[in-house]
Amino acid sequence: MAGLNDVKARIKSVTSTRQITKAMNLVATIKYKKSKESTEHIRLYLSELKEAVKNLYNYRVEKAYSELTVERVTNKSLAVVISSDRGLCGAYNSSVIKSAVHGMVGKSLCVLAVGNKAREFFNKTGFELVESYEGITDTVTYHDAGIIAHRIIDMYRAKEVDEVVVFYNKFVSTIKYDTTELRLLPLLPEKTAGDSNYIYEPSPVDVFDTMATEYIINQIYGILLEASASEHSSRMTSMNSATDNADKMIDELTMQYNRARQALITNEISEIVGGTEALK
Repeated sequence: MAGLNDVKARIKSVTSTRQITKAMNLVATIKYKKSKESTEHIRLYLSELKEAVKNLYNYRVEKAYSELTVERVTNKSLAVVISSDRGLCGAYNSSVIKSAVHGMVGKSLCVLAVGNKAREFFNKTGFELVESYEGITDTVTYHDAGIIAHRIIDMYRAKEVDEVVVFYNKFVSTIKYDTTELRLLPLLPEKTAGDSNYIYEPSPVDVFDTMATEYIINQIYGILLEASASEHSSRMTSMNSATDNADKMIDELTMQYNRARQALITNEISEIVGGTEALK
């Protein structure tokens, strides 16, 4: 049986670890609640924006046009992989990276990494990394989404890539997210028949290109929020499990410590009794 000092040191070490995991759980919980609320709001907005883009694209007999809707022969693809900057969030990073690698099979492509974990992985594995961004998914802003979206749009307009595919974790609930593959560009709105209920000035053709760009920016913003909510919920769950495990370990070590201490006391009593008997 381990010595009392060894067991006591382990209890102290596990207790310190528990304090850290508990604090990380609380921080992740606060960030998760904010991200979840923002994600729910952007989903409603994107739904309405998507409908506006679809109506504009199908407006009467005029064919709204944008370079972003031009479907080309896919010679080269851009994979946008969204991960976290830090670990300790369960299978969050491994699932999205695994999905990206699987989706890249047989394609000539380059990678745009969002998050330190994706950057590290694709640097090590020899993929062409055209850009990487860090410090974004922890607290998502529209400004950061715009920077990423414009980089993607510029590459597509310049014909450096022929399609853009995003790999990210889509938020479902506190304990679940879906690893998702989304073809972002070319933008191909759903075709519908009939007149639009909207009135566009100066004309739908003039408005569409600007609207398409704004839609892509907001889509990136929504994707980043989805990924952020998934990351914080995953870290919250992981740290909660780690705290529970630390509690169990502390209980087991405390029991082990008490048994060792009781055995030591019993042994000392036996020695005293034995010595007393020897003196008789």
